[in-house]
Amino acid sequence: MDDHQVEQALKELKKRIPVNMELKQRLGKAFKRRQRQRTLQKWGLAAALLLLAGTFMLQGPGGLQTVQAQELHVQNQISFIDIGSGSPLGVSEYKGTVYLPVAGKGLFAYDQSGFHQLLQQEVNEAKINQDGSKLILQTGGTLGVYDVAQKKYTELLKGDGSAVFYEQPSWKDHQTILYVKKVLEQQEHGFTVKESGIYEMTLDSLAPTKLGDGASPSYVNGENAIVFEKTADTRSEVVFKDLASGQETVIDEGRNPAVSPNGKYIAYITSENNRRELQSHVYAEDTVDQIRISDIDGKTKRVVTSNTPNRQIHEQDLPKGLKPGDTPQVLKVTGLYSYYHPVWSSDSQSLFALKSKNSEGSTMSVMRIDFSKKALQEEETVRAFNQAKILRDLDFARSLLKDHQDFLIVSNPHQVSYTITGSGTENNRPYVDVEEHWAYTANPYYSFSHVRYYLTPKEQGYLIDETKDLPGGGSILQQPDGFIVMEKDDGSKQRLFSADSLPNELRPEGNFRISSLAYLSKQNQVIFSLQVLQDPGIGQASSVKVVTYDIANGTFKLLEHVTAMNGMKNVGVEGIIVSPDGRYAALDLFSDDDKQFQSHVLLLDIEQGTASMLEDALSATKVEGTHTYFWDRNRLHFILTSHGQQMHYQWNAAAQVVELP
Repeated sequence: MDDHQVEQALKELKKRIPVNMELKQRLGKAFKRRQRQRTLQKWGLAAALLLLAGTFMLQGPGGLQTVQAQELHVQNQISFIDIGSGSPLGVSEYKGTVYLPVAGKGLFAYDQSGFHQLLQQEVNEAKINQDGSKLILQTGGTLGVYDVAQKKYTELLKGDGSAVFYEQPSWKDHQTILYVKKVLEQQEHGFTVKESGIYEMTLDSLAPTKLGDGASPSYVNGENAIVFEKTADTRSEVVFKDLASGQETVIDEGRNPAVSPNGKYIAYITSENNRRELQSHVYAEDTVDQIRISDIDGKTKRVVTSNTPNRQIHEQDLPKGLKPGDTPQVLKVTGLYSYYHPVWSSDSQSLFALKSKNSEGSTMSVMRIDFSKKALQEEETVRAFNQAKILRDLDFARSLLKDHQDFLIVSNPHQVSYTITGSGTENNRPYVDVEEHWAYTANPYYSFSHVRYYLTPKEQGYLIDETKDLPGGGSILQQPDGFIVMEKDDGSKQRLFSADSLPNELRPEGNFRISSLAYLSKQNQVIFSLQVLQDPGIGQASSVKVVTYDIANGTFKLLEHVTAMNGMKNVGVEGIIVSPDGRYAALDLFSDDDKQFQSHVLLLDIEQGTASMLEDALSATKVEGTHTYFWDRNRLHFILTSHGQQMHYQWNAAAQVVELP
């Protein structure tokens, strides 16, 4: 490929990168960072150009004791699988393995070894039983059981596709299921629901017993009771029913309830409604989804998401285009996200749900919310906020800001690592200091900064309310004359090298250019890539050289020369990111010969001088592509593309293993 082909290839490749491309903007010629004091009120549209992704991934909590729902604190929220668009499909989890249907492709399992197809047939819902041995599946109104060990599917109850449907299955115990039998009466225009009955059935007898009417049944472990959804007038209510007495107790308004395996909590979707009058007969009305948890008896409740109205226009501008009249006119606004089908983890310490952004072309994702009885402390709050930014989990990020302020995120430059360097108090205000590193896709630009996060104590935990830059930051970039320079925030500039500075043994015979680079702050070195361009006249194929430059002594060292990737030549480089300690690097590579045009990650141990493809560690799964996310200490977070879906994993460079985030 020539230089033009490289640029076109990068444009195509970036379409496949899981980032918010609709907000991408070029941020000036040199992207200089100047000293600034910023309050989070400024982190709105204007500051969106500088508010970018962070880099810390929290591990799942341990030792969660039984406490009231209002005392459960969100430790982490992460969206980790994108499953395309379409109707939401129910998922479940058992000891780290997530079972999920994918529309048009079948049933899959996501675990530490990869993404695996279990069934090719269409599946709408999948629920695992208490011992992890069986899945109850719902497909088009028919129920069946999948034996995990034997990999065998057995049909149980078959709907007719027009009048009788069996839906919303769940488990009472490892051999007994709950489900909804829905009977429809077809009308000339549409249909009426004659029955929406909740039934119980053992897999041995296959003899159903009706428990009542409603939807979304979930058994309460340790009690002879169920929780289900019931319609009252136009409202959906979450109801607790004692099966012995038949007594029903309304817990809350909401839908899609799910009881935790320990029988202590209920999770469900609720809608927050806010209607206000803008002028006579003109109203704005917000209807925003939230996920709420409750004690099993409904005594305490807690909202565990921070969804916000998805306003496309400023509501104060609405009356300007309307004619006065007596007919009420209403601007209806949904939330930024919609949530579906919450389900608890097998250990009752986390909650899984489907999440979809309410914008055109958005995909559905699977998210996990981790709980603990202990609130996030100062450093944990800053880590969680940075993670939420880089993963675009804006609802969780907002929950960690004072006043839950709105903000936007752009794609370039993007944060690629960060390290907490200290904490303390200043004028009685707690703070956390962070060293942040940023990169720009496929361009020789890299920056590093030292940022102080100020926090405000709340009743339990902390909120971020302000940040400011500290001295010591700078950037490395290519000037118009081709020279790579280091510019410090104090205004000093150091010319480092150019293509002409390279020793002859590193210079390709044909055309080439300096591409992505990074700064190893502890080693005071620049690691950069040389994009060797296709030159048919001399038989030169495109390839990538990875080189380090020692700033102190002005010497170069070749780390790796990539001439082929997965058997394909004409290799290009999209980006390079390094671990905070400077030992490990990861490059996003692609090939112009790849018809699928996927990216693939090259791993480098700079200290040991070794290189390998990340996909070598994923031999147990079908790999279509990999792409870097960010470094968290010596763990590389990355995206795996498999069976057309994108999912989040992490590579433990020290242990040389793939892990779940």
